[in-house]
Formats: sequence, structure tokens, C-alpha cells
Amino acid sequence: MELTFNLTLNYHVFQEKTLLKLFSKEYNTIVLEKFGYSESKMTKVDSSYKANVKAHWKQYMSILIKGKNRLHISLSTDQSGQIHGGGGITVSIKNLNSALEDLMQIFNILNDSGALIFASLDSREIYDQRHKVVTRFESGGSSYGWEGSSMWAFQDYLPGISWFNFFGEDYVNAIGKSNLSDLEGIVYGKSKNEAIAFYSNKNMVDTSLMDLEAIESQIGENYFFSKERVIENLHHPIQFSQFLKSLEEKFIEKYP
Repeated sequence: MELTFNLTLNYHVFQEKTLLKLFSKEYNTIVLEKFGYSESKMTKVDSSYKANVKAHWKQYMSILIKGKNRLHISLSTDQSGQIHGGGGITVSIKNLNSALEDLMQIFNILNDSGALIFASLDSREIYDQRHKVVTRFESGGSSYGWEGSSMWAFQDYLPGISWFNFFGEDYVNAIGKSNLSDLEGIVYGKSKNEAIAFYSNKNMVDTSLMDLEAIESQIGENYFFSKERVIENLHHPIQFSQFLKSLEEKFIEKYP
């Protein structure tokens, strides 16, 4: 079974020590292998030396991490002042709960300094149902891509409610905590500060896209992407849009 996740973090709050925790002896299921797309040639970095990790992040502000069960995590900073990331892992149904615990640990580490703005986790099947778009040609061929889940789309709306969801403090304050509290069909998890985390009350294998859309309808459908919704009608809460704009302005001021 393939799991996929998306991450968005506040670059201005993210700390090096958070990154280093991913390579601590206490959490050794992942190792630093290569960095992202900042150069045409991928280069391996020895993560056993903290100085290497720090120097790499300072220079490229992006990183690619790989581990067991085809685990991969990418983090890349852009001019929006956000760190956009994502990844996946492939596991058997038997080991699903163990893999989910590992991923929750990753999310908790990334939110250690309060930098995590939003995170979502789904099965690849549900993710593709929501975001994959196939174009068929008269010649008989076809091509495909994904809509509503890119870093650019995030500036206007959220990709959708997933099996697991994390809303950072800034989003909770913008939309109102009451709009994310007492939702039906979910189980709330632990989170720091005013952040809210929850997951479907059904196990991942049995959760359908319809189940997730039912949760969206309780919060506000215009906040979330769907192929059936008019893109022009989708939007963030005003306060959250202003927050994202402030991150971009701060980044441009720091790196003109």
C-alpha cells in the first residue's frame, strides 16, 4: 500500500535543530541521502556530521531524505517564504499502523518549533481520485497530471481533507477554532499550541473520498479543492491569506 503526504512550513520559524532531529539516533528509520532540484547533479551528503546537514541547508534551503520502505521526504524553500514538501512510503497492510506511527513522529518533529502550517496524509488511491487528471487524445494516447495540490495552489486554497490532517495555529486562528472543533467522523490527535490535528474515524483502507468530503462540508467546501468545484470560488480565510502574504514579503525583504 502506498501512502502520500503534503507538508507546508513557515520558513521563518523553521529551525536547523528541527532538521537535525530527523537524523538523531532516537529516530534512525530515515537517512539524509541527496538534496533537491537546486543543482542538475544530485549529490550525496554524509548526514553523520551535523555540520554537513547545516551547511547544506544554509546553501540550498532544500533537502531530500530517503529511508526504509521506499520512504522519501522532500523539503524545498521558495520565494513565498514557505517550505513546501511532501513524500510517501510503501508498506504492507500488516505494517500500516507502524508506518503511520513513524509518519506521525515526522510531523511532530517538523512542528517542534511551531513551523508546520499544514500537513495531510492519504492513501495513494484516494490522493489520485481527488487530484489526478487524465487527458485522452484522439490518437489514442493519453497524458496525466495532478491538480489542486501544488505549492502555487496552496496560496489560494487547501488541497482537501485527507485521512490525516494538521492545521497549524495560524490557520486555526484565521478560520476560527470552533469551525474545526467537534467535527463528526473524525478522531482528534495531540498537537502543540493552538494547532489542531485529526484523522478519519475509519481505518485508512476503508476511508472513501466521500467520507472525507463529508468532513469538508462541515468546515466549508470553498476552502478545499475538488474537481467538481469551481476553482474561482475557492479561497482561504482572509486572515490566513494575509498571513501567507506576510511570509512572502518577509522573505523578499531578507533575500532581495
